[in-house]
Amino acid sequence: MTKATICIDSLETDVYIGATEEERSRKQKIRWFISISFFDRPKACKSDLLEDTLCYDHIVNMIVETSNAKKYNLLEHLVETAYKKIKSKEVRLLVRASKVIEGLTSYCPSFELKSD
Repeated sequence: MTKATICIDSLETDVYIGATEEERSRKQKIRWFISISFFDRPKACKSDLLEDTLCYDHIVNMIVETSNAKKYNLLEHLVETAYKKIKSKEVRLLVRASKVIEGLTSYCPSFELKSD
């Protein structure tokens, strides 16, 4: 079976996020990785019509809206909120967000949710 997946890699949003009030007082860069796998190949593969698939721009807008909706304490809650907005019954979904910390190149803390 051929797997069909839409990926949105390295989308960056600025989010008020952090465990402390001081951290949440300034926006921090979050890098998103979204992978949407279809149970069945989208009709758009043959039709070449936007209405037969998921619109990338719509997904990006949902992430941006979620990022701007409020201040978040934890990356886990931010990812869960975005996950719930995007998830539908027709797809498998992976949502991962990494906190981009300036001057820290050895790692980026991240959190991921993946549907079965």
